[in-house]
Amino acid sequence: MYKPGDDCISIGDFIKNITIVDIFCGPGHGISIGSLGKDGGEATVEKIIVHRAQFFGTSNGVRIKTYQAGRGNVRDVSFVNLTFHEVQNPIIIDQHYCFPPNGCQDLDHAVHIDDVKYIGATGTSASELALNLNCSKTIPCTNINLENIQLGPASSIKNVKSSCNNAYGFSTGIVNPSSCLR
Repeated sequence: MYKPGDDCISIGDFIKNITIVDIFCGPGHGISIGSLGKDGGEATVEKIIVHRAQFFGTSNGVRIKTYQAGRGNVRDVSFVNLTFHEVQNPIIIDQHYCFPPNGCQDLDHAVHIDDVKYIGATGTSASELALNLNCSKTIPCTNINLENIQLGPASSIKNVKSSCNNAYGFSTGIVNPSSCLR
């Protein structure tokens, strides 16, 4: 098991055609696509597959994070067969990533996140918000697919929930916590 204290894997701007298989991650920040689009920069990330990844006590599981001022696309990303063990934020998209946090605001552009699949995820969340899709009002996340997601609470909490902000797509199979996609 890799114990970095930071991202186990970080995927940056202009990365294409990557397959990541059989990862054991923890502690740290999990697997991150981003931060993308810093200072209004252009980002293109596509055709990423993460398959059979396990997370142990990480702050995040699988995360896509983009700066508000960014431009470009993240598309054709698949997260398949994931297992979370007391992970703070198992599944997260954050199109509102910025510094300092009090200087954040919605802009008329963002890195567009499209065609992201979460297929076969199980385990426990160490926070109530197990599934958090926080997307831009002006450039929402589209074609998000949740399929066979079963996330429950770690022993330290009672319930888990999902939150979707400007995230559009569909759910199939069992999705727990209940899907919030539109």
